[in-house]
Amino acid sequence: MKGEDKKKYALKQYEADRKEFDAKWDKIDKSIKDLDPTYVKPKIPFKSDALICDFNELYRKIYDKEKYVNL
Repeated sequence: MKGEDKKKYALKQYEADRKEFDAKWDKIDKSIKDLDPTYVKPKIPFKSDALICDFNELYRKIYDKEKYVNL
């Protein structure tokens, strides 16, 4: 299987790809900050120190249900 085909069926994102995407977002954030000094980078929901339920009401309901069921 070729490299691009492996990406199609990957279950996990490759570390190199993640770093490439993060670098692109950093570049975008920097260009926005240059245009608007009051710009604040938004919080990212998919990080280990953030709960996804804080960003989406549906996930909040699922989170609460899971918490209740697993007590």
